[in-house]
Amino acid sequence: MVVPKLLGSSVNPEKLAMTVRGILLLLVPTVIAVARFKGVELGEEGIMQAIDAFIDLIQAVSAVVGSVWLFWGLIRKVQKRFFN
Repeated sequence: MVVPKLLGSSVNPEKLAMTVRGILLLLVPTVIAVARFKGVELGEEGIMQAIDAFIDLIQAVSAVVGSVWLFWGLIRKVQKRFFN
């Protein structure tokens, strides 16, 4: 896969940068949060509460993982560009 230079990894330019992957992953919890803020119901009673709990878990995990990827990718990119 050909990746544009700006979106390429600083470690392996043929792969998508961790920064970009982090941003894409952060879209999931952002969409969920905005939907809830706008009053969109993500579940109803009973079984749907379990789905809501699962959605909360996915939101939390993807937010943490996405943030780590984003900052780790930025650190690698800065280190590679300015200190190598």
